[in-house]
Amino acid sequence: MLSNLIRRHLNYFNDCDSQGATCTTPDCNTAFHNSDDNQVQVACQVDNVDLLITFYPTGGEVTPAVTPQSPVNIPMYRLRRN
Repeated sequence: MLSNLIRRHLNYFNDCDSQGATCTTPDCNTAFHNSDDNQVQVACQVDNVDLLITFYPTGGEVTPAVTPQSPVNIPMYRLRRN
């Protein structure tokens, strides 16, 4: 995640389920602030895993609007590792 853009949360599902990151402030320690901030990368080495990225408006509480199991039809991009 890049800092100073917008509050966001990412998490993997359908494997690596407990891995992810949330950034709610411009100085959060889970975002890239410099090009060499490699320690903030959240890796999942499983093939065909899904990634949910949630963007939040500024102000207010940061809680996921939906989860992958919610009965809501939301568009998602499926990223595949070759």
